[in-house]
Amino acid sequence: MADLDIAIENLPGSYEDRSGDGDYNSTMGSGFQNRINGNAAILFKSRVALLAASPAFSESNVFSWAEAAEVAGPLLQELGPLIENGKTFYTGTSNKEILWNRSQRSIRDWEEDNFPPSLFGTGNTNPSQNLVDAFPMINGFPIDHPSSGYDPSDPYSNRDQRLSDYIIYNGLTFKETINTAIGAPLDGINQLATSTRTGYYLKKFMAPGVNLNPSGSVSTAHTFTLARMTELLLNFAEAANEAWGPDGDPNGYGFSARSKIRELRSRAGIPAPDPYLTSITSIEEMRQLIKNERRIELCFEEFRFWDIRRWNDIAAMQEPVKGVFITSSSDMNSYEYRNIENRAYNENMIYGPIPYNETLIYDIVQNTGW
Repeated sequence: MADLDIAIENLPGSYEDRSGDGDYNSTMGSGFQNRINGNAAILFKSRVALLAASPAFSESNVFSWAEAAEVAGPLLQELGPLIENGKTFYTGTSNKEILWNRSQRSIRDWEEDNFPPSLFGTGNTNPSQNLVDAFPMINGFPIDHPSSGYDPSDPYSNRDQRLSDYIIYNGLTFKETINTAIGAPLDGINQLATSTRTGYYLKKFMAPGVNLNPSGSVSTAHTFTLARMTELLLNFAEAANEAWGPDGDPNGYGFSARSKIRELRSRAGIPAPDPYLTSITSIEEMRQLIKNERRIELCFEEFRFWDIRRWNDIAAMQEPVKGVFITSSSDMNSYEYRNIENRAYNENMIYGPIPYNETLIYDIVQNTGW
């Protein structure tokens, strides 16, 4: 944290040119935008504070939830509202959603790894049914809520728009209509060694302009985002709710956990007044919603593995990976949900093993169970 404080004090929030100030621009101008900046350092500080305040680490009493919220709050206030296209931030680089990113490169590696076989990809990332079920309906209600309007015979209709932004499901058009049903050529579940095992393919980060056809392959510009505003919002919302409840704002930021989650869901297309969010009255209910929003918004960005551990969520660690087996017919599809892979996690696996050589060098006590 001390290192981050020094970085925040000495780095510009972002690298931008100053009119008529050539000396500044030569060292701190827009030409250095891919270097670590002060705003990214604040985000990483908020990430560390959130980890320290979380159940798996809170016994150390290093940071309280309130202190974690107070790391994120001022920068969130300075940055202002979310931008409309922030949920698909990876389609460009010139927006305030991206606090820090790598240089753009013209590549097609991501698509080679993840496009469905019909698009000449190897389908390596198969989103789970567990994740698909986490996306609410377009009215904001979870699919298992009585007011959701969820139709089990038509499970992808009237869903949160982020589902079709991030995941390719049966019947979705992505360059072409993708059919993941049993027996479907190429893309059907378990049809080929490279076909989906769960009934889904990855859409998030995939560039539709890429063509993998060997007769005329095409690459497009990609950038890897290292820090973005939505994580900062979610860090604040979680910590603020735990510290002050859904509507607390003791520091006068002008927003609360609830109002920031409303902003996030509104950007996703959930219309006002968002009756499900409005119905939430307790810290516990808001906690579950924030966790779910974090799961959706940050999916495939390498957070979930760490989040369920810092929350001490043993049930989530042990939940089997689920998939959907769709049988197509002329009038209606039928959907069967099966366990695809078990997760054999014990409670001690909340904390990873310390490398044995390190325990010898520094006389560190090994974590329990390893």
